[in-house]
Amino acid sequence: MTVAEAPPRDHSPVVRSLNYRDFPDPSNRDEEWRFTPLERIKGFFEPSADAADIAWDSQSSYVSAVSIDDARLDGTWTPVDRPGAVARGEVSSAVLVHVPRETVCTEAIVVDLRATAPVNYAHCEIMVEDFARATIVIRHDVSADVVGNLVVRAGAESDVTVLSVMDGEPLGTQLWQWHTIVGRNAKSFGLTITLGADLVRMVPSVEYSG
Repeated sequence: MTVAEAPPRDHSPVVRSLNYRDFPDPSNRDEEWRFTPLERIKGFFEPSADAADIAWDSQSSYVSAVSIDDARLDGTWTPVDRPGAVARGEVSSAVLVHVPRETVCTEAIVVDLRATAPVNYAHCEIMVEDFARATIVIRHDVSADVVGNLVVRAGAESDVTVLSVMDGEPLGTQLWQWHTIVGRNAKSFGLTITLGADLVRMVPSVEYSG
């Protein structure tokens, strides 16, 4: 576990860890959980025996399934809340969108996530290398509960657009962390379109490299 120093306006340290036990039980006294109905999501603060990895479909050759232990995912990001750490620790495979260096995608890369169990864990990593350009659309399955992490890496001089779309009957709970790493002189645009699901908590964050 590592503790990052918080900005001066925030007197609480930010915990980053792959182990969910390193995070205290969320409370509405905490600023980041202040407006969240914790009673409705407290079941996601511990691993679920009924959970499974999210499934996915895509027609794009840039999308593949990789082990969560794949070296390309190592060290890119560490969860900053308890549900994110649960998902990262319990998921066994990741959805990887890999756009090679200097590639220009003229059509959007569409990834459909599919629930396979009452509770689903997900890790989606988008890696757009230097000087590449791509638009990626993640379409979520809101018919079941999903706890997941979305990591976007925009390489130097790249141009990346990511759309997260939740549309459907208000049935499932969606808890996501969305972290973007922006390289030197890169352009990164992210948009969440939420038209469905019963409860959605999307936590965005960004860091700049290079």
